[in-house]
Amino acid sequence: MKFRKVTSLDKLAELTQYILLLAMLGYAGSSLAVVPQRIVNIVYPPDETIASFSKVINAGRLQGTALADVYRERGIHYSDLGHYREAVADFSNAIDLNSGYVTAYINRANAYAKLEQYKAAYQDFTTAQELSPNNPAIYAIRGSLNFLLGRFGDAVADYKYYLSLKPDDMYRMLWLHLSQKYLDINKPSELARYSQHMNLDVWPGALIKLYLGQVGAEDFLNAFKQNLNSMSSEYLCEGFYYLGQYFLLTGNKSLAADSFRQAVKSNARKVVEYEFALAYLARLGN
Repeated sequence: MKFRKVTSLDKLAELTQYILLLAMLGYAGSSLAVVPQRIVNIVYPPDETIASFSKVINAGRLQGTALADVYRERGIHYSDLGHYREAVADFSNAIDLNSGYVTAYINRANAYAKLEQYKAAYQDFTTAQELSPNNPAIYAIRGSLNFLLGRFGDAVADYKYYLSLKPDDMYRMLWLHLSQKYLDINKPSELARYSQHMNLDVWPGALIKLYLGQVGAEDFLNAFKQNLNSMSSEYLCEGFYYLGQYFLLTGNKSLAADSFRQAVKSNARKVVEYEFALAYLARLGN
């Protein structure tokens, strides 16, 4: 039996097919986090994948929307590595090649936010919204940015519209609740109404029970600690982050800071709560 020799051109074709498949599946890439780079300050070693994408780009065999997809994918990898200026450049190239590329606008807005170029970020979110008004990612990520910048009224509007599109997202229910409470601590939030059809015995339902007063903070924390060894780092990070927000809303900054530190200690860097825990620790002077 003879085996055909695999050439660099074969690898190029395979990588191109993979990229196009990601595009067809609507792969968005990047997290929802919009916390500035100076706070997170994570830059990973170079990624071999970026070199592979660069070879595809430099080969000159792709053009138009296919080339735009490659630029965007490389931009996502740059973002994941903390190289946000390079990411912005790649997303911009993708947009130049495909002016209607909604996810590229969203990705670039996220990268601009990391660089604290907020005006540019909001402009990209607006363009993405004009192109695809019912794209949930726009409202989730812009909601996070509004929350970070203390624009809680705008965050409420974004999260409400997001939940009209994805009514079963308990995480966004929590973010909406926090936004409403920071907007007016004395006004009841709509968490009970939004979560009434959900199974709160499934994570993160326990956090919703905590905020609704169905369980106390001490009982929640005791139950949470009993399951620490069996929980993923992501769940640990989320649990401690939202516990920190709970304590912050009740005026206990010391316990809030302790909880945010535990969230960061989880090292779950891929979830938005990790970066927001860092941001709130910075605000609390820790």
